[in-house]
Amino acid sequence: MTELSFCGGQPGVPLMLVMIYCFNALPEEILFRGLIQGLLEKNLASRIAALIVASIIFGLSHLNNGPPVPNYRYALMASIAGIFYGFAWKSRRNVLTSALTHMFVNTGWNLFFR
Repeated sequence: MTELSFCGGQPGVPLMLVMIYCFNALPEEILFRGLIQGLLEKNLASRIAALIVASIIFGLSHLNNGPPVPNYRYALMASIAGIFYGFAWKSRRNVLTSALTHMFVNTGWNLFFR
């Protein structure tokens, strides 16, 4: 069995998927979809409003991804991604669904844009 690897001797794609899922996507989705979006849905009149507010909070939490810091462009991109993660969570009411979506987006970002 050969390991898929890419430039600079970085870990292979299968390991990257596992690491992003366990240490990035799943914890963030538990917080932003499972807790924040879930609580907002209970307290706001609209599920769409809850999704948008949770996505904006998600984006703002990524302001420190720079340089530059604050990185408003990255925060905007994270807010847009948060809308898709929120729809994934909303469709199944399952954090694993949004975490898988999040994992694939982050892996694609790491492979093609970094």
